[in-house]
Amino acid sequence: MSKKGLQRHYDRLTPEERFRLDVLATAREDLQESERLVSSCPRFSYTMNEMGFVERWRSAIEITLRIYVPLGEQLAKLQMIDA
Repeated sequence: MSKKGLQRHYDRLTPEERFRLDVLATAREDLQESERLVSSCPRFSYTMNEMGFVERWRSAIEITLRIYVPLGEQLAKLQMIDA
């Protein structure tokens, strides 16, 4: 099947299929195919909280997780010593 034939069906791709095809196109450095896949992707409008507010929460969560992981490992070692 030709690329034109496949391109006609891009509007029916699931997000997973589109992502996989775009990864493959990018890996083989087919920038035109990647652009066709991206440009055929459905677009949606969203309402969301102010970006500065949302990003601060995301950052706080990320910092917390980055601290928790090493501390959790240390806590597990202390629990093993205590046992």
